[in-house]
This record gives sequence, C-alpha cells and structure tokens, in this order.
Amino acid sequence: MTSEDCNGNTLTEEEFLRFLETYYEHMELTKRIARFQWMDMSQLEGKGCGEIEGLLMQCYEQFVIIQPLDL
Repeated sequence: MTSEDCNGNTLTEEEFLRFLETYYEHMELTKRIARFQWMDMSQLEGKGCGEIEGLLMQCYEQFVIIQPLDL
C-alpha cells in the first residue's frame, strides 16, 4: 500500500502517520483533544420533538475541547 499527499507525492509510512500533525503545524495550530458523545439515529425514532431536543442537548453538552496537551 502506498499513500500520497494532495499533490500526488508519495508519502512514507512515517510521513503518512505524521501528515496531519505536520500539516496543522505549518498553519501554527495547536493539537487538541475533543470529547463527544455518539448517538444512533434509531434512538430518535418514535420520539416527540421535546424528547429529541433533550437527547440532542445531552450530546451537545458532552462536547468538550480539552486544552492543548503534549501527546
């Protein structure tokens, strides 16, 4: 298996594994971790608007961006 960047240049396995980190470093962005809650759409079936809103708010409230970490 080979990998390529958006310009068609071949990437080594090491370059591929570091690609996003390197890409965002060049834009002077900081790596962060986000925590969130998944919800299966089937959980919404048969629910009223108020119940759906409550379930979606639970997911929204679980979304947290954790401060930059050295990983």
